[in-house]
Amino acid sequence: MSKLVILHLDGVSADALGRALDSGHMPHLRRLIDAEGYEIHRYRCGLPSTTPFAQAGILYGDNSEIPSFRWWDRERRVLVKFGPGSTFDKVADKYFKGCRALTRDGACIAACYPGEAADDFGIAYQARSYGRQPKSRSAANVLVPYLANPIHLGDWVWQTAAVFARTARDFSAARSEGRHPAAPYVATDLAEEIFVHHLTRYVVIKAMREGYSPIYAGFYAYDETAHAFGPADRSALRILTHVDHTIEKVAEARGAGYEMVVLSDHGQVETAPFRASHGKHFGEVLASLLPGFRVSEGKRRWYGPSEDEAKG
Repeated sequence: MSKLVILHLDGVSADALGRALDSGHMPHLRRLIDAEGYEIHRYRCGLPSTTPFAQAGILYGDNSEIPSFRWWDRERRVLVKFGPGSTFDKVADKYFKGCRALTRDGACIAACYPGEAADDFGIAYQARSYGRQPKSRSAANVLVPYLANPIHLGDWVWQTAAVFARTARDFSAARSEGRHPAAPYVATDLAEEIFVHHLTRYVVIKAMREGYSPIYAGFYAYDETAHAFGPADRSALRILTHVDHTIEKVAEARGAGYEMVVLSDHGQVETAPFRASHGKHFGEVLASLLPGFRVSEGKRRWYGPSEDEAKG
């Protein structure tokens, strides 16, 4: 009986995948389709089209109570959020009761949830301390052997220089064209592409060598790049070539023992900033509809009365 490895390519819609295949940016995936009978199947991810919502459905078969990337839990009186400073651990015991996780006794790598896995190899998507399983090894136990290998270290140094140069070029080109890449996502993209993506790929292959099954692993470089530059930007297409290389490496390592599934959780579409179409920031409009309330937009913009004078 074959074992299973699942590669989660975050934010890659069927249309984005089709563009990359047609333009030759994902030659190995094209070979899998042509030579091994792989097929592309569309599915509706549902709303909200966010990673925590979609991944809950994939891993547990139930995302009915995951309303967004962040929400207010009235019972626990806590702002539940994923990402840096994740607070989902404060409410995690309320969710997925009675569900059998896809990765039970397997490996769940760089995911939002623990998935009842025997090991996460020390890599979780942002903060996920509640996912620590008794058998899970620390990140150091994975990172040290990875960097101790001269080939990995050399590749990392080379990739660091190359990615910094490419990202600086793409950022400058976008600015010169009158576009405004989202700077926080540009920084996150650098971290994802330079290090996290490579380490996750290494860990997936390590998990296969150790015989784990099922293996589920998240790769987020495309999603971060698409947020920063736009899903159809040349930078996003270039990242899909990077992702295709990972698919190739994992496919080569699977041998005859593993079946491989490549999936995504949601897609992205090109949008215009609210201010560009309405002449005002969204927070400013919302504050005008909620007189007396102080409205925060992002981390830096506040609208409405001062904190001392606001009703809420």
